[in-house]
Amino acid sequence: MTPPGQPRANRDLDVSDQIKRRTFIESNKEVPRKEFKEDFLRRYYQVINSPDTLHAFLSKSKTENRLPSNDSMIPMQTVTSKTIDRSTTSGSVSFKIGIDLKVDLSSTTATLTITGPEKEYFAVGFNATHMRDEPYTIYVNSKGVHEQQIGTCGGSGHCAGTSLESSITVVSEKVVDNKRTVILTRPLQGRTQQYYSFNPSVQSDIPMIAAVGHSDSFSKHKDDARGHLAISNYAQKNVHKPYSFTGGNSKQPRNSNSVDSFSTNNVAESGSVSFKIGIDLKVDLSSTIATLTITGPEKEYFAVGFNATHMRDEPYTIYVNSKGVHEQQIGTCGGSGHCAGTSLESSITVVSEKVVDNKRTVILTRPLQGRTQQYYSFNPSVQSDIPMIAAVGHSDSFSTHKDDARDHLAISKNKIINSKLKQFLGFKYVDHKH
Repeated sequence: MTPPGQPRANRDLDVSDQIKRRTFIESNKEVPRKEFKEDFLRRYYQVINSPDTLHAFLSKSKTENRLPSNDSMIPMQTVTSKTIDRSTTSGSVSFKIGIDLKVDLSSTTATLTITGPEKEYFAVGFNATHMRDEPYTIYVNSKGVHEQQIGTCGGSGHCAGTSLESSITVVSEKVVDNKRTVILTRPLQGRTQQYYSFNPSVQSDIPMIAAVGHSDSFSKHKDDARGHLAISNYAQKNVHKPYSFTGGNSKQPRNSNSVDSFSTNNVAESGSVSFKIGIDLKVDLSSTIATLTITGPEKEYFAVGFNATHMRDEPYTIYVNSKGVHEQQIGTCGGSGHCAGTSLESSITVVSEKVVDNKRTVILTRPLQGRTQQYYSFNPSVQSDIPMIAAVGHSDSFSTHKDDARDHLAISKNKIINSKLKQFLGFKYVDHKH
């Protein structure tokens, strides 16, 4: 221990010393402000870019974090925090015909939130790619929420099928902006084989179909679509109380620019996917804007399609070539296959483009909300797992593709540690006199 009246031995200060002590003394002299800032920033970013390091730092005991007291030092601070371990099992899917489905699973119960048009019935079918698969189906209209098993009526097509005894409890129903939303619960385990049973350990990626009727009555549908419901288990450590620094000797003066807390209130939503055909996509979402980073081959066009498992799903598509970045809705041209479809008016702003090692990378922005239903709208609260398709052309011209692939883009929320950096760097540093 350093004898009274003698300067403290020089040593490298760890991050906790930097943050809590607020001073950086070397050879009993004040460190130049610029040098302090540069060193602090380097250490600060080391911490925030490593959650494990941050957690270890914030979890240090009061005894471990105590520094020798000094009359001219800022009051000693101790960390107080509380975390809660939580695990949620959920998934969502947004169909291009205006139906949204979100599923949350507990140990015994499934909670479904379904949104669709107010004046026509809307329906979702589980574990099916066509109605002839005879799926367990939930449909909603002004009269309530109903369960149905679609049938084939002895043929190769499909028909309304069988009305099932209700296993559903309707929690709430509301109509806003011509959209009807119902929240319902039902047991994970279906009553019979006619009901779908939720079991993510057996099936975590559920093929889905959806339909909207011509009217409120359950009959032949007007529009239909396919999608995938990806059920994921999200283990989280949620901060119950913001990390805060409290305590210290009240007799010692506090700088008016002191930092009292770290907050975890800022949230970034992002996701990425790498397709086996050499295309990479990264998506970062703010409150209003989507920023996309797309990489593919330099000499051929490359494209990504959103919320689709096949091109016949007519997805909103972004394709890139040497001429720029373009938006397209893939079409079927009246058949069961697909064709180039419709060129869309651009909603994109190209931020940058570069070619390195025969790879072209573009960074672009566009609004979260699509201009029309032909554009994909980013809404992670409705659809956090997006089925994706991708393609690479034979040449730079947008035409028949050479290779294609399918995958999923999972959008998740990432907590960002935010400190009052400007206040911290605004401290007045003093020489310690011994």
